Amino acid sequence: TGAGSGKTEIFLYSIIGQLAKEAQRGNTTDQRGVRTLVLYPMNALVADQLARMRQLFGDEEGRETLATRMGRTVQFGMYTGRTPYHGEFDVDKNTNRLTPVIDRYLDLQTDRPELYDELDDMGRIPAKDLDGFRNKGKARETQFRTQPGDAELYTRQEMHGNDNPHGGIPDVLITNYSMLEYMLLRPIEQPLFEDTREWLAEDEENELNIVLDEAHLYRGAQGAEVALLLSRLLQKIGISRERVRFILTSATMGENVEEAAPEFAAQLTTGDPDDFSVITGEQVEYEGGESSEKRTAELLKRVGYQLED
Repeated sequence: TGAGSGKTEIFLYSIIGQLAKEAQRGNTTDQRGVRTLVLYPMNALVADQLARMRQLFGDEEGRETLATRMGRTVQFGMYTGRTPYHGEFDVDKNTNRLTPVIDRYLDLQTDRPELYDELDDMGRIPAKDLDGFRNKGKARETQFRTQPGDAELYTRQEMHGNDNPHGGIPDVLITNYSMLEYMLLRPIEQPLFEDTREWLAEDEENELNIVLDEAHLYRGAQGAEVALLLSRLLQKIGISRERVRFILTSATMGENVEEAAPEFAAQLTTGDPDDFSVITGEQVEYEGGESSEKRTAELLKRVGYQLED
């Protein structure tokens, strides 16, 4: 379906539906593990998706509704090269890399609350108790720790699951395929996969969601690389293809999409074309209105300017 027509909302609703079904079963809700992996080809798209996650899971009413059903706060995190920082929890790195960023948010909240609220509504502010996270004036070892009720895990250390009573492995992990490749290899990120493996093994009805947004970008050599990466991921967590639900979205699939899309999806995910259902959107044309040129002219008339000699 076309750009701006709701592809993101489709898979976000699928994520919420999966969480609701798990909450209804009630067997593994307190167990940490990646329920959904959202995979992007580049960081710019990851940043845009992070804003959507903040608006959905960071919304106070939505967060409390999910927490009531799950028995805890549902958490998400962005894990890319921009996520601070690689390595174990380090008070000196916290001071150098986290303090300036978090203090900027807090200063903005104090000095320009209207702008802060506007950015928050746009999903540009971390969905966290920033004041508690910063814990300014307290011992450095107690600073930059996940707070009760935090929907977003902001640092890598919050997502490693070590010594973190209010955080742990995120339920929804947003990353890119290059970072996922590193994560599969590095020891420090292994808890992400180990906990996910245990969560899947605990209940046979649990399944991993993998969302491939902008899926048409995975073509040719890059597509082959991502297909092999996904196979390695499933091997890493020890599950068969049947335990995964793949959701692929695109605004650019060309003609004959009913046949081309399942074939493309099957090759990318090492699946069967018959396992995929194609959902398309239709553009709605509304009657009435005026030409864009006239509307633009009316708007430009309101702009004040002064010519100089």
